[in-house]
Amino acid sequence: MAAKKRAKKDAKEDKKSKLEKKLLMKEEMIWDSLSKKDEKAVMSFCEGYKDFLTKGKGLREVAKLIVEAAEASGFKDLAKVRTAKPGTRVYLVNRGKGLAMAVLGKRPLTDGINVVASHIDAPRLDLKQKPLYEDGATKLALFKTHYYGGVKRYQWASIPLSLHGSVVLANGKTVDIAIGDGPDEPVFVVPDLLPHLWRQTQAKRKAPDVMKGEDMNIL
Repeated sequence: MAAKKRAKKDAKEDKKSKLEKKLLMKEEMIWDSLSKKDEKAVMSFCEGYKDFLTKGKGLREVAKLIVEAAEASGFKDLAKVRTAKPGTRVYLVNRGKGLAMAVLGKRPLTDGINVVASHIDAPRLDLKQKPLYEDGATKLALFKTHYYGGVKRYQWASIPLSLHGSVVLANGKTVDIAIGDGPDEPVFVVPDLLPHLWRQTQAKRKAPDVMKGEDMNIL
């Protein structure tokens, strides 16, 4: 009797399995279907992308990297192009923080254009206009900040941060700054409460307010 029930169950499972194969889409990892040549191409692209993300931590840095890649692909600064023809590749940088690239076509703009748009900004902490102050209790120097983008503030506490930006000096010269990425460079941090001190304050708050905006000061 048990053998008969088991055989009936196996037959039912086999029928179900055949129906699933017929009706359901089989999910496969695309990586498993790649050739060795394609795997190498994927890894090469990803290494380049990782390098781009590592070097491009600010709007101006990203814009410069894109200009380098554009020029390597035959694009020219629009301001330096005297004559153009269909197929000419040009780019225009907007205040060092954004850019447009174009491949000129044969037909007029009134016939339409193909546009690919992408933003290069990212969530970050910006320094305020006059950020530096001395904490009265600890006598430590800190920076006041305001956050930009979809920042989960509690994720920014007690992790090493680097400072990236540009400073315009009194003589008009622009100096680029990048501090905190090198192994021997100092880092910055948003101080957080110690585990045994948080219960009277942070533990009672909702997640969005665990770290309040006024707590996002950088040491």
